[in-house]
Order: sequence, then C-alpha cells, then structure tokens
Amino acid sequence: PTSAPLSLLPSLDMLKYTSFLGVGGLVYTAVFMAMRAGAYSGDAPTALLGAVPAHLRPSMAAAPAGGALATLATPKVFVLVSVLATAFTAHYSAPRMFAELAPPAGEASGKAVAKVPRFCLVTGLGFGLSALLCAAVLSVGFGTFGGACSGLILNNYASTDPLAQLSRLAVGASIVCTYPIAFTGLRDGVFSLAAPDKASDPKLRLALTLGLISFITLCGILLTDLGIVAAVSGAVLASAVVYILPSIMWARVLAARVRAGTRGTKELYACRAVQVLGVIFGLVGVKVTLGG
Repeated sequence: PTSAPLSLLPSLDMLKYTSFLGVGGLVYTAVFMAMRAGAYSGDAPTALLGAVPAHLRPSMAAAPAGGALATLATPKVFVLVSVLATAFTAHYSAPRMFAELAPPAGEASGKAVAKVPRFCLVTGLGFGLSALLCAAVLSVGFGTFGGACSGLILNNYASTDPLAQLSRLAVGASIVCTYPIAFTGLRDGVFSLAAPDKASDPKLRLALTLGLISFITLCGILLTDLGIVAAVSGAVLASAVVYILPSIMWARVLAARVRAGTRGTKELYACRAVQVLGVIFGLVGVKVTLGG
C-alpha cells in the first residue's frame, strides 16, 4: 500500500529518482553482508551469532565428491535457475521504457530507430548491475550461512544487529521505490488484454491500480516463504517470459524469412531449442521446488 502513490503516476519519468534510492538500498545491503561475514561465520561464537535462532545459524555441509561440477549436476540447481530467472524478468517494462526514453541530442523525438542504441546501452548497464548485485549477495549470503539461508537472507541476521536493521529499512525502501516500475508493466498488460481503449480513463486507472495492489498485498500476507515464491514464479512465469514467449515470437519471424529465402534454418532451430529448454526449466524447477 505504501507504494500506491508512486504506482498511480502516469509516467515512469518521475520514478527515475526513486529508482536511484532503491538501487542505493540494495548496494548498501551487499556491502553490509560483506562487512558482517566474519561476525556470522560460525568460526568463533559472537554476540551477534548468539542472537540468531538456531535454525538460521550457519550450516556448512561437506562438499560433494565431484566438487563444484557435481553440485551443478544435482536437480536442485534448477531452483537456482528459477530464482535467477525471476531476478532478470523485466521484459514487460521494456515497451513503456522504450517509448519514454529520450532520443539522442539532435534527433527528432518521434524517430524511434534513433533510440535503439541508447536503449541497448541502458538495458545492458541495467542487467549488468543487476548481475553484479545478485552475484555479490548470493556469494556472500551462501558463503556465510550455507544451507541455513532463509528465503529472505536478512532473516539470518540478528534482530539486535543495528546494521542489519538499517539494511532491512534499506531493502524496504528499495521495494517501495522500485515496485511501481514492475507494477506499471502489470497494469499496462491488464489494460491491453481487457480494455485497451480505456487505458487513459483516470477513474478506471485508479480502480484497477488500487484493486491490483490490494490483491498483491493479500498474497504477500498469505505467502510467507519468499524462497518458494521466487522459485515457483521463476519456474513458471519467468521461464515463459524469458525463454519461451520471446523465442516463439522470434521463431515466427524467422520462419517467414526462411520461407522467403532470406535466412537459413540454423537460427530457427536454435530458437526452437530455447523454447524446449524453457519448458524443461519450468517443469523441473516447479517439481524440485515443491518436492524439496
């Protein structure tokens, strides 16, 4: 509910300021986790570690016989793939962001082609920063707590840790500041499916926004294990958005070009392979997550 005012904004332009605050909160969390790695490592008892519930304290299992490659061969790696797919699912916001992206200096505002290089740069930088943050939090979190990692890693830190409390506030602020960007994609999608000609109706926009936020808030109250939520949504929804649907659309374009004789079949076969891979990731990810 606290993000409702930002979610009601008609444009993404004003969210660029809050987005920087959100990214700052995540960067602080990654730095905090690295600073506190020694205090929670379990090598020596500390007051902070003693304040952590027993089931959330570090639990380091012995490495499998085959090392890292053997770990990657276990079915549970599909849970990680599903969670990572969730982290990089931003495709639904791409049309709105491209439409509102300013063209390069000296180019006409209505010339969409001129914005493509800038859009590619922004996309690459955004995904690159996300990858670095994900890798940092994943590595430090698992390196500190091992198999005891909670679905929300901050749950593993003591409630008496002032830096952890500040990190929880930072993550909360990050969610409030960046949530409207993802929500805009959801609302635009609902409008395009249900009432594309009424997307500019302010009353309907208000009702739909508040209704969707209320429903999502209720789901957030009822679903308490964020790890399972991220894995299942990643296996089903993110696999569809990241692997299956884009490759289906591109395959239709390639098939037409193959029929016209302007493109070979290798890329089309590769596109089909990505579709199959997405289905496998989705099915195995759900089975392993719920079965484990």
